[in-house]
Amino acid sequence: MEGLSFPHRLSAAKASADGKKVWMRTQQGSCFTRDLETGQLSSNAADQGQWLFFVEKTAFAQFSMRTRFEAVGLTPGGEVALRTSRGRTAIVTLSNTWFRLEHKADAVVQDWRTFGEPEPTGHFCTVRIAEWPGGSRAFLDDRGILHLQASNPALAEVSIGLPANMMLPAWSSDGLLVGPAATMDCGRPVTGHAQAIERHIRRFVTETLT
Repeated sequence: MEGLSFPHRLSAAKASADGKKVWMRTQQGSCFTRDLETGQLSSNAADQGQWLFFVEKTAFAQFSMRTRFEAVGLTPGGEVALRTSRGRTAIVTLSNTWFRLEHKADAVVQDWRTFGEPEPTGHFCTVRIAEWPGGSRAFLDDRGILHLQASNPALAEVSIGLPANMMLPAWSSDGLLVGPAATMDCGRPVTGHAQAIERHIRRFVTETLT
């Protein structure tokens, strides 16, 4: 999309099956098509197919992760755990409306996986990857975002922001989002999807441990 300008921010995009066109949708609902071979841009009616990439307005990149996590693990109760470089265990838990990191010295955690060395992403950050034998993976980038990808492609992927000393924003590949006001571009809290995202996390854990 280099060289193109729009009066509104984009909210969603997807590529055609042949890889020759990209559909773009603005936050106001206007739709555009770009021919990647000719560079031609045209407006069009809303496409009724499935949008393959949805961009939420979150501004997580403004936060830095102050705690270095060296490994990720899974609990029998369907939660995700992180182990710090000092050996402390923190569990991603749902507390009423928000997610948070709860330090639990006595937590039962199965199947710890160590994050690898930082790798470039091409998106102005590096990422470390932990992988389970079945193919599930966890990505942790240096902006403080943990991304969970199950081996089963039918399951939604989940990302969790890890800003220091704050409630955690979280979102999923099927368009769900939750987070306190301080983590939102709009400056307002986003609620209502926490339980649904928690179910996605539990499905990831179940799929990975099976």
